[in-house]
Amino acid sequence: MEKERNKQIDGIRGIAAIIILIFHMFCRYLQIYENSNIGWMEQWGSFGVVIFMLISGYFLGVESGKEKLTEKKFKFFQYLFKKLLRLWPCYILAITLTMITVKCAGLPGRECSLLDYILNIFFINGFIGTPYVDGAHWYLTTLISITVIIGIIKKIKFNKKPLIYCIWILVTGTLIKLGYGKFSSIIGGSYLGVALVGFAIAKFLNKKEQKYNKEWIILFIFSIVYCFIMQGIVGFIILALGTIIITMCLMKKMKFLESSIFLWLGKISYPLYLIHQNIGFVIIKKLSEVTGSYQIIFSIIASICVLVLAMLIYCFDKVIEEKVKNKIRKRLIKI
Repeated sequence: MEKERNKQIDGIRGIAAIIILIFHMFCRYLQIYENSNIGWMEQWGSFGVVIFMLISGYFLGVESGKEKLTEKKFKFFQYLFKKLLRLWPCYILAITLTMITVKCAGLPGRECSLLDYILNIFFINGFIGTPYVDGAHWYLTTLISITVIIGIIKKIKFNKKPLIYCIWILVTGTLIKLGYGKFSSIIGGSYLGVALVGFAIAKFLNKKEQKYNKEWIILFIFSIVYCFIMQGIVGFIILALGTIIITMCLMKKMKFLESSIFLWLGKISYPLYLIHQNIGFVIIKKLSEVTGSYQIIFSIIASICVLVLAMLIYCFDKVIEEKVKNKIRKRLIKI
């Protein structure tokens, strides 16, 4: 029997998506195109990313009933394909719409070639230095690299050894400090610590992992120290706040997050993240060119437009899930 879905996690996911949307539409656009800034909003994007990364790390650490049953014969490529299958339909539609919009309307410094687009489709671009169709999609590169390495750790049956994750942190941090930052992104990059905080929380809350509790606490501390070294005191404060919020959600102490509006935003959070930045920038820029100057109403209009687009992509993904994704999952289980 599957565990009941935690609505509060869905709700905080929705809030995080809106925070990132507001940051890009009202602050980041000004930084890039208007040589201006909203200082008090500068860290909103980072906060939203930390929330998403903690949630992703947590769910990578949670083992489903099926995973426990097949633990002895863990199939790495099946595991990886199932993870990517969840991302693909929304992602392909979003980057296609983004590329066409930017190509037709123009957005200086944000264009990409057909080859770039193809490499983006298969998530290869972030690992070989090819431009993103939308720069906000760097998060997917980090998430996929962390997912792949956790899969490898499971395959070699080291997943119940917290020390291996600490070594992973040390290697990644050393590469960054030695100036190999681009290579380090292949194994998790500067946000690795955030994901492993969420991962350690999942393991710590798992009753069957309690005999390793002291070691998972060490991983938790290692991860926090790594974040402090990589992102400084501000990054540390954001992580601490995010960790408290996520933990309270897991304990179901934030009932207001179960509001229908937050749950709806949680449902469309992934397509909203995928579609919002460049298309939003195009809308704001074109409206600014028509009137001769930027006005805050343009950011509001762009936000509404990308919310509608995200909802449409979500509906498209649900159709694909019913007709294609579920059938593929069933076939993978049989393999």
